[in-house]
Amino acid sequence: MAIPNSAEIVPRHYRPPEIILGGQLGAKIDVWSAGICLFELATGIRPFPGSNQKEMIRKFWENGIAFDSAFLHGTKNATNYFVCDDAAGKLSENGAIDPSNPPKAGRLALKRTLVSYMEKSELPRSVADFFDLISQILTADPLKRPSSEEALNHPFFCY
Repeated sequence: MAIPNSAEIVPRHYRPPEIILGGQLGAKIDVWSAGICLFELATGIRPFPGSNQKEMIRKFWENGIAFDSAFLHGTKNATNYFVCDDAAGKLSENGAIDPSNPPKAGRLALKRTLVSYMEKSELPRSVADFFDLISQILTADPLKRPSSEEALNHPFFCY
């Protein structure tokens, strides 16, 4: 059976890095997409708006998603987006950016967005627990991303 292209698997704004970069596909692509949905439900905005896959990769990095070299080297299309060397992958677009060292302000921007929207919410959940859950789910390397069972056992869901 032929593997469908990425547009047939997951719409762009819900697409995890392993699809864009041509990595190993598994059930954790759905965990990433669920994390995007949870973020959108809590805030009303998409965390990684981009009009094409290159913009999506840049938005991941700008929002604090780290890409380690082991993950990048295990994908087929990393060289379309990164200059990969033995030390760490470097984003080739707009100069050399080391995605293994994403800007700290990126993760903080996601957290500020969550805090500002969740403080207006009537949800009796902890913003810290929700941010921790989203941070774990929105991990570039699917081997480091929780399974759906692990995510559902996160303290955010255990009140």
